[in-house]
Amino acid sequence: MVWTPPGDRIQAVQDIYAMAGAGVEAVRTDFFGNDEVLGIADTLGLHIYLDLPLSYLSVSELADTLASAQASLDAALDVARRHASIRAIGLAGHSDTSDPAACAWFEGLSSRLREAAPDISTYYVTLFSQDDVCADAVDFVLMDVLDRSDPSARIEKAGMASVGVGALGTGVGYDDFRGLLVPFSPERQARYFENALPELLDSSLRAVFVYRWRDRLSSVMASDPVRYGLHTPDGRTRAAFEVISGFFSGRRTVFAFDEGTPPPEPFPWVILFGWTIILAFGTGYALSPRFRYMLPRYFRAHAFFVEAVHANRENLSGVNFATFCMVVVTSGLTGFLILYNLAVTDAFMVAMHRLPSFVQSLAGQMIGKPVLCFLLAGGIHAFALGIWAIAWSLLLRLGPRIVRVRQVFMLIVWAHWPYLLVMAGAMVASSLPAPSGQVASMLAIAWICFGIFSFIQILIDIWLMARVSIWPLVLGALLYPFVWVSIFLFNTLLRHPSEVSFVWHAALRQ
Repeated sequence: MVWTPPGDRIQAVQDIYAMAGAGVEAVRTDFFGNDEVLGIADTLGLHIYLDLPLSYLSVSELADTLASAQASLDAALDVARRHASIRAIGLAGHSDTSDPAACAWFEGLSSRLREAAPDISTYYVTLFSQDDVCADAVDFVLMDVLDRSDPSARIEKAGMASVGVGALGTGVGYDDFRGLLVPFSPERQARYFENALPELLDSSLRAVFVYRWRDRLSSVMASDPVRYGLHTPDGRTRAAFEVISGFFSGRRTVFAFDEGTPPPEPFPWVILFGWTIILAFGTGYALSPRFRYMLPRYFRAHAFFVEAVHANRENLSGVNFATFCMVVVTSGLTGFLILYNLAVTDAFMVAMHRLPSFVQSLAGQMIGKPVLCFLLAGGIHAFALGIWAIAWSLLLRLGPRIVRVRQVFMLIVWAHWPYLLVMAGAMVASSLPAPSGQVASMLAIAWICFGIFSFIQILIDIWLMARVSIWPLVLGALLYPFVWVSIFLFNTLLRHPSEVSFVWHAALRQ
């Protein structure tokens, strides 16, 4: 059982007795030194696995924390010498053990522990399966199979000689919605354990740790509504507790749960927005002869289109506004869908642990509140395009030809026509049954690539219209806010190669 010792001593003692009563034999917990609680664990015959306070570390961060890791290990050894229940110490959790350079760090700490206490084992919790390369540096490895539909298959693919399950479980969304037909319901969580535990408990695994005894809000995604505990924060038991106690005590292995009533399908806002934009373009094409004339010219005789815009012969205000709305809506929807699909990936969690707390909180808020994410992503893009159009018009006043804001704005919004394809992809992604990292990657790549294409097209169009030299063009390009954001991100990636490598490994390696 994965357990975080509560700050209240009485609650901690009650939890220890309750876990033992439920048939729990081993508890994986954060490092703590409460002699009273550990003394009760000694008396009850529980096996305690202590996790050192080190997690989500890249190779360079492991090297930088060696001194503090040794101090934490020595402190854990002092506690272990007083309590026979402490059987193993976890050196680090969810770190980059797919990189061979990390193995020396684990080997050094394992050797230090073996010299001081040969009867205590070492382990670490890993994100990786077949790509983990540091298993020989410790006595055994615990795999995180949280939310995995087939944990046994993932463990089998790892091919490790000595392995266990560090985190097994699936989350509960809201306790008020009940039944097997309700996604993220307590009954779904219970059935997950009922299906997964028989094969895992009958195997030769070193240990199987259920995640977790009681809900704990993640410091990374504080607003994430998914909870994993067998108990709510106020101590109420969920249906999964009966399953766990039945399996662990041997009293019961078959359970029945109400099917409940499936929730209504969410309203397809993304599809509605998409079709609204498409309908607006179709209506404009059908009712506006000038739009029907200008649209083919944009693709077949682009230079004539640009010249017509400069000569003010064509000012399609309605079409320009619809195109601008398409860009803003597409950015808002794509931003939310990318974040929503990324949130289920290990790479996202690794990256979040490296960001400031306010960024983590904002990401959690946006995942839990789609409207906020939509407005923020779309609003930022709208603001950036508006600022850029104004900046271009001011800059081009110094050139040979007068260019107005609305002319630049028309060139900018029309150059974003590829976002119609991104919007179509967002409409498809919104209808998928479950979030996926692959979907997030494809949407992000499409949004970035089409954005770069539009950026280059805008520069070409402004050069054709204003007839300026290369230097004003370069200066105008640098006035685009996203250029500075890209420069900042690129500089950040260059200054943190090890952390970037860790995120990359978490995204691509299994």
